[in-house]
Amino acid sequence: MKRVLTLLVIALLTLATDASAAAPKSKGSNFFRRMETGDYNRFYLSYGLTWIGWPEPKVDVKKSEFPFLYGLNLGYLHASNIAKGIPLYIEYGASFQYTFGNNHIYQQRVPGSKTKDVTHINMYSVNVPVNLTMRFTLGNRRCSLSPYVGINLRANLGGDKRRVRIYDFVHQAVRKVDRYRLFDSSDEFDAMGEKALKRFQPGVNFGLGFTYGRFYVGAGCLFDVMDIIQCEEGGYVGKFGIANISVGVTF
Repeated sequence: MKRVLTLLVIALLTLATDASAAAPKSKGSNFFRRMETGDYNRFYLSYGLTWIGWPEPKVDVKKSEFPFLYGLNLGYLHASNIAKGIPLYIEYGASFQYTFGNNHIYQQRVPGSKTKDVTHINMYSVNVPVNLTMRFTLGNRRCSLSPYVGINLRANLGGDKRRVRIYDFVHQAVRKVDRYRLFDSSDEFDAMGEKALKRFQPGVNFGLGFTYGRFYVGAGCLFDVMDIIQCEEGGYVGKFGIANISVGVTF
């Protein structure tokens, strides 16, 4: 996977260099002449579905232990034109990501008694995306389409898992709460131990954005190229992924 990431970086740099070298010295080719090529900035908020891709077997068991479901991302991007006369850009910036989810399990062990097992999970991260983007201006220049592909570097700052068990023995409830630190690999009781998540995650992302005036809406996916968890025992090896939609303001 590290080789894939390296090849992607080389491809981005090669495309950028070739486009810059091939760019006309005048106002650009007929196809690009009417398109905007100025730099721009964007603030955005995205919401998406999150998951860890687990191998077989017992995928459901692993999902119940790490029930990542949703993610919120607040960020900023700056886009620099890298080819005179061509709307080819390098986008880079940073964002704060909050990922969360929960899972509910109900069991009836004996008649008249049941157990409710709820797992809540939270993770806080910082993303640094670097994208190669083409910005195709449409019609009167108020609208544009922007397909992009790039890399993303994510630093997981912290997170926790809270497991709540409620035992109901014939109308007499007993509640037990256990908390675990997601990134603590020590042998302490409230640490994840061998199942601790990794703090640094390189990944690839791609998507499509639409701008009308200053309003932006987009959709994209992000896939890690490195396992976020590497616990061979029990098959706890998986990669993190996000599919999201974004809204923002471009200026």
